[in-house]
Amino acid sequence: MYKTELFSQSAVANRSGAPESDTGSKNGYSRGKTCFARKFAGVVAMAAVITFSAVSCGGGGGKSGLKKNKYLGNLPALVADNELAKKAYKENIDKLHETGNFDKVVKESAKMEKAEKERIKKFEADWKAELEKIETTDIPFTYSEAFKKSDLYREVSFLKLSAEKGSLHLITSVNAREDFTATSKDNDVYGQIRFRIVASDGSTPDYRYFQLYSLAWSDKRTFTKGQPINIGDRDCYLDISRNTKNWVNFSGVEFITLEEERKLIEEDRKIKD
Repeated sequence: MYKTELFSQSAVANRSGAPESDTGSKNGYSRGKTCFARKFAGVVAMAAVITFSAVSCGGGGGKSGLKKNKYLGNLPALVADNELAKKAYKENIDKLHETGNFDKVVKESAKMEKAEKERIKKFEADWKAELEKIETTDIPFTYSEAFKKSDLYREVSFLKLSAEKGSLHLITSVNAREDFTATSKDNDVYGQIRFRIVASDGSTPDYRYFQLYSLAWSDKRTFTKGQPINIGDRDCYLDISRNTKNWVNFSGVEFITLEEERKLIEEDRKIKD
């Protein structure tokens, strides 16, 4: 089956299928010019891998306070708790570095390493256990009024949630409503199908898209009524393992137009500014 990944494979899942904890020596301390600085940097880098150990990860009762979701269970809470742990890790590393106490770093690193390994192990186990509870199930979806009026050639056959292969996916198949011919100029219009996540209060905590196909310059492709508009006529997969924290109130999906997506992007930019 064709799989459209929202994040790179390395960023989405490790061997357990859980979103990575992003631990590693990317703290910028390894460029000291003196011998002591280099040794100190090495220890801090090691500590970077093993810190934020005191922050627990667990759905429903963790630091994030996120509740169980009807479709996603405790996965949103687990991901949110893990991100809080990563934030704590950075703060702890900064504080440790600010002490300038080389002996303290060396002395505490062994304890941190043991605790951090236990935290990561628990997170991966909790993620796997929660993922195993997710059954392949239909997800309710609708079309925006703008989509209904402007998208005359496509209709969604189904939308499902699946936990195949240790990751969380949305799966869809989009069929031709009428016969039509697509060109490379239509890639943004018909080659992708966009949707917004609908929360229980009607708000939009996230928005994404499925990549259906992409035609090279001057290429054409004709679809007949009822034919899947997916690459290779196969279902499209979208990995959502990493961003589930935004979907705690997830209640369904609304398919939207390119213009509606652009408005959501612009609203996000205003909020960030």
